[in-house]
Amino acid sequence: MAEQEKREPSGSYLLRKNAGASDWVFSICVWALMALVVIAVAYPLYFVLVASFSDPADVAMGRTLLGPVDIYLDGYREIFHYQRIWTAYGNTIFYTVAGTLLHLVLTIPIAYVLSRRNLMLGGFLSGYLLVTMFFSGGTIPLYMALRSYGLLDTRAVLIVSGCISVYNIIIARTFFATSVPPELIEASHIDGATELQCFIRIVLPISTTIIAVIGLYSAVSYWNAYKPGLMYIRNQALVPLQVVLRELLVKTQNLLLSAKKLATG
Repeated sequence: MAEQEKREPSGSYLLRKNAGASDWVFSICVWALMALVVIAVAYPLYFVLVASFSDPADVAMGRTLLGPVDIYLDGYREIFHYQRIWTAYGNTIFYTVAGTLLHLVLTIPIAYVLSRRNLMLGGFLSGYLLVTMFFSGGTIPLYMALRSYGLLDTRAVLIVSGCISVYNIIIARTFFATSVPPELIEASHIDGATELQCFIRIVLPISTTIIAVIGLYSAVSYWNAYKPGLMYIRNQALVPLQVVLRELLVKTQNLLLSAKKLATG
């Protein structure tokens, strides 16, 4: 019986002992590139952590590039005693949860309907939505529309203003068109199911992946949004977290510039 050849395990190419000089050079370049990418991604996070435990003056002077000079906890003490930031946290959590739920309730059914081949004027509706993704009415018309509806300076304005995303609709429509078998829909219709029953009982249970993806996109968008809070909210009790953080950042930058001027002159 012939002796079986020993196969190298998958992924051993970069580390095999009998590799030639060119293979080792390639391996070293790949690992060096990976190390640079890791450093480029991890260092900003590390610097933010170090800066949070450092004196702002040391940060402004560039003394904390490798680590904190002295442990400075006054920033954390101020944050924990700053009631406004906790109110903004609560507001942002509410906007994110409510906005994501509304976004899913609107996006998923629209995408499923547009994915149906027998939809009358389906191509026209898809094209109409695509045009709105590239050409919008602008900031001023949107502001006037929200004002005419009486939504300015309310919680609803931050939820409604981002409840529809054509990009997410296109992603979900593509999923429904390519991942939901038409035979499954036809079989459910033969069994007497209506379109609504088919959507709720058949399509949704097998579409948890795209629902999770769209929900994640929406949640991140609501959490990071600060322009709607700047434009539509004047009541400080309703502003989201990003607006408060922006104000703190502007104040901190002004203080650092003042401290730098005093130190240099």
